[in-house]
Amino acid sequence: MIRVLIPIDFSEAARNAVVYAGYLYPKRDLELYLLNVYEMVHASSEMIISIDDILKRNSEKGLEVERNKYEEEFPELKGRIHIISKFGSIVNSIEKVTSEKGIDMVLMGTRGAKGLEKLIFGSNASEVVRGVEIPVGVIPANYEPQTIKRVVLALNGYEKVIPKNFDLLKSVLRKHNAEVEILTVVQEKQTGNSEENRKIAVEELDRYKFTCHTGRDENISEGIQSFAKQHHADLIALLPHKYPVVKLMFHHSVSKDLATNSEIPVLALR
Repeated sequence: MIRVLIPIDFSEAARNAVVYAGYLYPKRDLELYLLNVYEMVHASSEMIISIDDILKRNSEKGLEVERNKYEEEFPELKGRIHIISKFGSIVNSIEKVTSEKGIDMVLMGTRGAKGLEKLIFGSNASEVVRGVEIPVGVIPANYEPQTIKRVVLALNGYEKVIPKNFDLLKSVLRKHNAEVEILTVVQEKQTGNSEENRKIAVEELDRYKFTCHTGRDENISEGIQSFAKQHHADLIALLPHKYPVVKLMFHHSVSKDLATNSEIPVLALR
């Protein structure tokens, strides 16, 4: 059974993530956890308790409605959709739930917002991608889920990968009988661990149909998206890191750009 955590803000974007989970894995293999995170609004001390109670009740009521809706829409999932309401920040709440429930991956939907709204919700998605220690999938707004036939695996040349990083990707490739395009995108004169990382990827994915590519682009995220579009990819998989050693490569702006601007789903591996 695959345990998937889906942050819920009661928007259509959250439904996209639920729908995509059923395409990523057979519904019979899924156990979904719907998480709504709420934060305290600024108020005087005498109002805090009553406001907290109201927020909690609204959160739990909204989650009940969502669960009923999804169980009616996807009867195969009935009895395997759990709801959780948490007070606090999105990353801390997800970390707690993943630890408590043994979650295998997080799926998030984006709203396709613009301006300030895009900045806020894009920041949430990229914060989760960088801050959570399990795989995170980001599903674009208005994306029509489909069978995964081709995956672009984007590698960086700075942080060394390890075999464990590819476990989830291999399960996706196996279930969909998909091909994988292994892309190493580096900036000019910066290679680092590129060859070693590609060697490890090839060794781990040798049971699947793959092709290796190398690209040089000063704008890493645009290079990845352009390559994915040219190769008609259904999913972009990457290994983002939050450590200073990779600032020049897969730092927050790359994962944020892909999380908020990619037209196809992005899967951050761990």
